[in-house]
Amino acid sequence: MPPWASRLWSRASTCWRGAESAAGRRGMIRSGMVAALLAVTLTMGAPAMADSPPAGPYGAWAVEEIGGQPVAAGSRVTIDLGADGRATGTGGCNRFSGSAKIDDGAIAFGPMASTKMMCAPDVSDQEAKFFHALEQVRNWTWDGPGLVLLDAAGKTVLRLGAAS
Repeated sequence: MPPWASRLWSRASTCWRGAESAAGRRGMIRSGMVAALLAVTLTMGAPAMADSPPAGPYGAWAVEEIGGQPVAAGSRVTIDLGADGRATGTGGCNRFSGSAKIDDGAIAFGPMASTKMMCAPDVSDQEAKFFHALEQVRNWTWDGPGLVLLDAAGKTVLRLGAAS
């Protein structure tokens, strides 16, 4: 039994012991039984809820493709989409942060601020393509466990997989 469930059961037991009338005890017993049943139900349902897909594209993602081209070997491009509207990550060399407005299947990124470190030319070019791709994104869809970000015409702009 998880700690929160045992605390709930303990509280219900304490309330029952404190009741003085028979009617009060019956009410407390019912309350305690309902609390215990609720705790067991929530505990049993937790694994099933953990397996269900998130309500939106929120979470940490690793970019696998930019404009149909795979991310360069040895380069790690990531994006973390927060339910609070924040978008953060790395373009392969520089860290970035900005905003993402997500509404049903629509998504739009606001301006991104990033560090300006010196990168290898190929990584720097890929990073520029990534930031340009973010500007083009208008929609999102699931692709199995992955996420696809689309432009206004429905063309794949970025393909993302779960970050590890």
